[in-house]
Amino acid sequence: MNCLLIKSEATTRARTAVENEFIEQAVASQASKKCDVFFGQYSDEINLHTTTKIKDILGDEFYSKFEEEQAMFE
Repeated sequence: MNCLLIKSEATTRARTAVENEFIEQAVASQASKKCDVFFGQYSDEINLHTTTKIKDILGDEFYSKFEEEQAMFE
């Protein structure tokens, strides 16, 4: 969920920096590749921690309702 937003935000900022001539295309490409690597390494772990935290906050009853609502949007 949020991992995709973070990844897209970083690549959008790099692309904008290239357009405004703050950085070169090679630097933006390196940043994008590093984002892909970090995303691949940590996205599952972050999603697991996020799900656990949501469950801790909502409790079992409301978490099951949350899962049902999330299934409707997928």
